[in-house]
Amino acid sequence: MRHSYLFNRTILTILALLLIGFVAAGQDQKLKVKVSGTGRTTGHVVMYFIENTGNQIEKGTIGPFLIPGNDTYQGYVIPGTHNYEVASGDSVSLFLDGFCTSIHKPPFPDGAPMTPVSKWVSPESGLPIPAPGVTIPENSGFTLLTADAHPGIEDVPGVPPGQILYLSYPDTSLPFPYSIDIDAYPEEAAPLVFDIVEQISVTFDSLWEAGAISTPIPPSRAKTELTQQSVWLALSILENQPYTREDLNNRVVEQYETNTGQPLTTAPPAVQEELNSGVEQIWNTITFIGLEAKVLTEVDPSETEPPEESSPCNFSHRRSEPKLNLDFKISDAWADAETRAKAQQDLQNMLLGVSAMSEYEYTTGSQPTSAYSLWNHNQLGAYTNAAAWTVFIYSDASTEFVSRTERLDTEAAGDYSVGMDVRGEDCQTFVSGVARVRLTANTSAFDPSAGHETELAVLDFLYSASVKLFMALRANPQSVYELVEELGMNELEGELEEVLGQAGLSPDMMQKEVFKLLQQYARENGYESLDELIEYANNFDISDASSVLRPIVNAVVKSDIKGKMDVTVGSKTDSVKVSSLVEYLRTSIQEGGINGGGSDIDSVWVSDSAPGTLTVELKGAASAKTEARGNGQAYGYLESDVLIVLVGVCILPNGKVEWETLIDNGAFSRDLEHLPDLQRQQEEIFREIDAGMRGIPAGQVNQGNVEGVIRRVISAH
Repeated sequence: MRHSYLFNRTILTILALLLIGFVAAGQDQKLKVKVSGTGRTTGHVVMYFIENTGNQIEKGTIGPFLIPGNDTYQGYVIPGTHNYEVASGDSVSLFLDGFCTSIHKPPFPDGAPMTPVSKWVSPESGLPIPAPGVTIPENSGFTLLTADAHPGIEDVPGVPPGQILYLSYPDTSLPFPYSIDIDAYPEEAAPLVFDIVEQISVTFDSLWEAGAISTPIPPSRAKTELTQQSVWLALSILENQPYTREDLNNRVVEQYETNTGQPLTTAPPAVQEELNSGVEQIWNTITFIGLEAKVLTEVDPSETEPPEESSPCNFSHRRSEPKLNLDFKISDAWADAETRAKAQQDLQNMLLGVSAMSEYEYTTGSQPTSAYSLWNHNQLGAYTNAAAWTVFIYSDASTEFVSRTERLDTEAAGDYSVGMDVRGEDCQTFVSGVARVRLTANTSAFDPSAGHETELAVLDFLYSASVKLFMALRANPQSVYELVEELGMNELEGELEEVLGQAGLSPDMMQKEVFKLLQQYARENGYESLDELIEYANNFDISDASSVLRPIVNAVVKSDIKGKMDVTVGSKTDSVKVSSLVEYLRTSIQEGGINGGGSDIDSVWVSDSAPGTLTVELKGAASAKTEARGNGQAYGYLESDVLIVLVGVCILPNGKVEWETLIDNGAFSRDLEHLPDLQRQQEEIFREIDAGMRGIPAGQVNQGNVEGVIRRVISAH
């Protein structure tokens, strides 16, 4: 029985959809984060600076993290969590406590920028902790070591001569036969690194409580320093660069000579003896802690079992190169060019498995007025968000608005294949596979006029009369109320005052909004300056204003989402197809409505078996189209969930059965909270298929039975 990991990380894109009308209150939530070193290897190792540029208090919890190092500086483990609370416009600095992961590199200097937060890894990232008997593929970052090249530590005090300390599988006495570069493969190494740190920390506490630890280090520093030394020892073996007693001695000597300014050889014999004794005591203690924590194990090479007889069965797998096909369009009416470019780069980073964080800064906020379609490896997705004449009034009385969304059409397509081959001389071999694909298309529109007819009428007046308002204000600055009276609109004065009061705006603020609306109007109609607009306005008939600026009332808002995926397993093929279209139409304040929308969900199962080899192929295409004219908003999304399971079987001439399970799963989703933990799901499927295979009676392992096991297990997930 063998397991191979072929795990495609889930794309966790959260679509923060804005259902906010033109008079609705919104929040512009922004957090900016900067991280720097402290010059320390243990304790307060990271300075984490958070600035809140949003409009409300931000609270949260960060950690735990594995922070990869680089070619120059060491990485860190932050095993605990840290809470923060930042008021609007304020900032806080947190010192994150942790341990260094490399004895062979110096720490990041005090104040120096560290590895970007986007590259920090949580315990759940990457592959699960390898278990005894599980084959880890070469592309996972783990390197299988031969017996004579296995990293270990010899001549350990308290360990019988000839025996060597090796890293062990977690909570076992079995030697761990792999090495990995933690900084180069942080996601793959993270679960094992966190387990090592936790086991050492817990074990130290129990040993200290029992009085089993003897150390020359002062009690106030004992846990931190001995835990760090024990972590260094274990992780150095994991990276195939063992930390030795001589290394420890050299560090102590270096520290002594730095503190005293004198060579140790010139120190009195009693001082030299004390240092040698301290090194011996510390070394004995950290190796003892590692053994008690079951992160290290003793191995006597003379007593190791001979290798098992090699099997004639050979399992291999293949898959096409990962590729991203992204068609992304963002409305020119949304934000500025720099912000639009950053939004596109953030999306690209997210789809490539990189956090949407910038180099040293993370910003949360609304999704832009945009559309995209994508094929990413084996995920299909799409998203639209269109808004027109939508005014956002924030708690600080500032406003933003998008005047339109031009037609945005996006399309993306791609293909992907994964397969397994089984070979064995004089053996019966076959591969059974199942692919399950689910697609969901959803669209929805927002009617900002519903329940706001009075406010809409007042805003309609402001838009329609804005040219005359601007001309009068420029010639004779005065309050909006005086202009209303001057223009003979006294009947609207009370309604205008009520609307301004509800929005928390003063007449002067609304006056500024009139200027902003005119500036927008000038840009959209090709006027290079407001002076050109004024010249136009001198010959402008106010009776035509309603037809020119009427979009505040009339609206045509659409969102169209489509997705299709063809699934082939061996000789069997099927397809899944979804679509959803929504239109919001309004011809007056009283007449309008939403047509269509909602969810279209479809799924397909395809399974087949074949002697020796089997291939699964996916071909997908997505489209997202949207536009908005007038006042309204529409959005849509396409989600996909793909689960592929292949089981290769090799039946030896003596009737013994060997098998290997390959799982390739992934999903594109708009909502992180509703996604299953695919890594946990993968492990459960491995275990359940293993149990199912063992449950097939001897002599009855065949293609139909194996395919049935796969389908039963997938049905439970």
